[in-house]
Amino acid sequence: RSLWSRGDTFAGGYAAGDYSYKGAEVLSADAFAAFEEAGLDDTTALSATGRRYRNSILALGGSRPPMEVFRTFRGREPTTAALLRHSGFAALTANDRMVESTQILQELASLVGPGNVLSSRAERTVYGYDASVFRGAELLAVVLPETAQQVAQLVRCCRQHTIPYLARGTGTGISGAAIPTHGGLVIEMSRMNRVLEIDLDNRVAVVEPGVINQDLKQLLAEHGYSYTYMPDPGSQVVSTIGGNVSTNAGGMHCLKYGITSNHILGLEVVLPNGEIIEVGGKVADQPGADLTGLLVGAEGTLGIVTKIMVRPLSCNDSSISI
Repeated sequence: RSLWSRGDTFAGGYAAGDYSYKGAEVLSADAFAAFEEAGLDDTTALSATGRRYRNSILALGGSRPPMEVFRTFRGREPTTAALLRHSGFAALTANDRMVESTQILQELASLVGPGNVLSSRAERTVYGYDASVFRGAELLAVVLPETAQQVAQLVRCCRQHTIPYLARGTGTGISGAAIPTHGGLVIEMSRMNRVLEIDLDNRVAVVEPGVINQDLKQLLAEHGYSYTYMPDPGSQVVSTIGGNVSTNAGGMHCLKYGITSNHILGLEVVLPNGEIIEVGGKVADQPGADLTGLLVGAEGTLGIVTKIMVRPLSCNDSSISI
């Protein structure tokens, strides 16, 4: 307990008049040096400090090893700017946190437009769920970009402010993949719902991630020749192509025609650094590494898909009697 000092503690939130996040204090700068001098590894540090410090790691987002936190701030009192960079939380007091959150919300509105930023408590709560039984952490906001460039700007904004982010489709998954476990920002892709190209001569269609699976099937059927998009998960009437790609969805047709990865020719992706790249192309069997196959089923961990090249198939079977 001698290592704990209220005067030197720091945290991301403010509760009950104490500088803490949800009641958890964080070790002072003096404690950092003491723990490192003792040569404690991450496991031992957590064990030695008990429940109070384990809560502190959660307060800092839970993503960085304890001893890395020690080394980052050793020998100096961390500033608000340092906390923002290394923990992702907003400030040292409730007032500071409110000011910082307001500034970030204004920045988000400038990137995608005020009508595409949802920040009320009810709106944020709704997007903390998907079709599973799980619930996510409290969100800063939900944003609805309309272009790949806006997605890239949002990713760079989150990177600058160390804000966790999660790309989301219609939230029909039951595995919890669309749950924002670290809070932060939900990037909702439903407004990127355009079919950009249909070229049945070359058996390719280019769509944005917010296109509904069943809507694409109906649009292809209108072009005749019995063309369709084969993957048919149980939620196809409401699930998006982007969500199907992220989870490598299947369906009844996968037994004969294969799962989603067998029907994706190429992707446009926003990487975690905000760069926009294209992998694959409009023809099958591209030379080089199969980066498209790597990204399909990655559930957004490698990047956010903003354009998808799918391969329609003809199901016009015929029979001949002899």
